Amino acid sequence: TIGSADDARKEGFFYMCKNMCCPYWAFLSFTFIVTCIQIVLFFITVGYDYDTDSFLIPKHSTLVKFGSTDFEKMRYDYELWRFITAGFLNGNPF
Repeated sequence: TIGSADDARKEGFFYMCKNMCCPYWAFLSFTFIVTCIQIVLFFITVGYDYDTDSFLIPKHSTLVKFGSTDFEKMRYDYELWRFITAGFLNGNPF
């Protein structure tokens, strides 16, 4: 059904953007939960071994400790969980 002109006046800018971009979005959706996990994990890896020379960029050794893809460990030490955890780690904020 098409709403009335009064309904259109009650609609705000952010409500309109939500309906245009992602009408079925919810806080308990899989995408929102994975995004929150990635953001939190990024700031944990940045703060774990913070280096003042690089702003918001975690060290490579920290990423390896947290489970980034290290082919030698995956092949010879059989750390196959690194296939999954590498998808959650980010080397920079972009």
